[in-house]
Amino acid sequence: MAEGERRRASREPLPIGVYLIVDGVRHPGTLRDLSSSGAGFSDPVLAVRLNLAMHQKVVLEIPPETPGPEPLRLPGEVAHVSAGLRPRLGIHFEPLDPGLARRLHERLGCKDLPSTSSLPEAH
Repeated sequence: MAEGERRRASREPLPIGVYLIVDGVRHPGTLRDLSSSGAGFSDPVLAVRLNLAMHQKVVLEIPPETPGPEPLRLPGEVAHVSAGLRPRLGIHFEPLDPGLARRLHERLGCKDLPSTSSLPEAH
């Protein structure tokens, strides 16, 4: 992590195929890591190809092939993007409602989320 950057939650390695939805269009990508507050991509050239800008609104979609009946869609924004010799792409999520946080925890076991027993029931 570069000097001056701060993460709200520790990220866990999670190299899975996902989609990044930009302006309503799904683009395939591969995660490097994931937490309850954001995600990093292992194929950051995606950011260059899509010409993403800082704070641009995006949605991370974790497909249903990951155990669960439907995709998880996590709205957020581009938190860091860079090209050059070491391109990178990071997404910061909008605050997760308790139901979405529970689904993320159950599907992927994010360790920085509270246990499902301490989350409020989804309605």
